[in-house]
Amino acid sequence: MENNKEIAKYTAKIHTHEDCEIHIEVSVPWENVEKHRSSVIKKFSSNIKVDGFRQGHVPEAVVLQNISSSVILEEMAERTIQEIYPMVIKDKNLQTIGHPHISITKLAEKNPLEFTAHVSELPKLELPDYKKIASEVNSEAKEVKVEDKEVEDAKEHIRKEWAKSEKMHARATVEGKKINEIDPKSIEIKDEDLPELNDEFAQKIGPFKDLKDFTEKLTENILNEKKRREQDKKRAMLLEKIRKEIKLKLPEIIINSELDRMEAQFKSDVERLGMKFEDYLKQTEKKIEDLRVEWRPDAENYAKNQMILNKIAIEEKIEPDKEKRDVEVKEILKNYKDAKRERVEIYVDTIMTNDLVLGFLENQK
Repeated sequence: MENNKEIAKYTAKIHTHEDCEIHIEVSVPWENVEKHRSSVIKKFSSNIKVDGFRQGHVPEAVVLQNISSSVILEEMAERTIQEIYPMVIKDKNLQTIGHPHISITKLAEKNPLEFTAHVSELPKLELPDYKKIASEVNSEAKEVKVEDKEVEDAKEHIRKEWAKSEKMHARATVEGKKINEIDPKSIEIKDEDLPELNDEFAQKIGPFKDLKDFTEKLTENILNEKKRREQDKKRAMLLEKIRKEIKLKLPEIIINSELDRMEAQFKSDVERLGMKFEDYLKQTEKKIEDLRVEWRPDAENYAKNQMILNKIAIEEKIEPDKEKRDVEVKEILKNYKDAKRERVEIYVDTIMTNDLVLGFLENQK
């Protein structure tokens, strides 16, 4: 296949398989391999050390005496593949994911370079009528309200926690210990230990004017938390119903990528609790492979959910506000100075786009 005089020539055969794998056979004429010879020799000339010559100024003839022809040929082939493979993917309009496994099948002077590439194909996704599904789920939504008992139970819990904290500080002072050395379970709270629920107590526990103000804000917080939980539940149901309507076989590379993310998150959670991950595995008598088997169904669902959200975003032309995204990216980079900007941008784009798509679905009547 010839594109123009500036671009290399190649021929390629594409074989697709039902398991989302693509097998590509490529042949590149010798002249398009040969054109990389001078740059390869220049590279070796810059790096090789030869007595009597300054590094970077070794003549080509001397380089060829010190570097075997097979090494030079292999480097030429590597550069050719780096040039040709992306061209094949673009020209053939292949939707691939992950890194290809490339094998050279023929490499010899004055002969075409032949190589094969095995790569996963991004699975094709046909969405059901997601707007109709969303409207049905939305019609089943329940009104969220706060019962008086919920507010009273929350007040009682706050009083008990306050009393427990007071007793722990008192014991720590008497025993000459730090507060974190006192076991909360060892503290017994009786009715007479509970503080009186009045304006004074409300002002002690937060920026509240009086008991009435405390009660109103507590009720509002409970309502917001219930709304958030209800929203999470509804969003999960939306995605589940859409997911059940699609036929999608995920490539292993996508599933493993999600499992890797879950593994990293789980390790972080365990270590944040002050336990080494290796110790956790010993205590639970499990191997990481066992956990990945347990997580696999969730990993598949998460991956499918993300593909659904991506597809709807494309269909509905939904994308986050650039200024808001940049503000969020800067904030993350400020707190995580070692993070790579490109990855942070992808992360923020994904989170913001997902939220916008789910908001779009929630508004379907």
